[in-house]
Amino acid sequence: RATQRQIEKDFSVMQTTTNDLVERSKSGRGVDKEDAIQSIDSMLTRVENLKRKVSTLRASVRDTNVSNY
Repeated sequence: RATQRQIEKDFSVMQTTTNDLVERSKSGRGVDKEDAIQSIDSMLTRVENLKRKVSTLRASVRDTNVSNY
């Protein structure tokens, strides 16, 4: 459950960051190129970490299911 909450939190942060970038670009305030790159890099890092967590979680579930048989 803790892993699921962390995954949901990470997705929420990525969604908020994406929405912020989109809104700033639409509002005419503009988005500084370096800020955009930094935000995207941060989101990519989160996605990579999520991928690792999900893989670990899937392996754990698979091992639990196998041991139940």
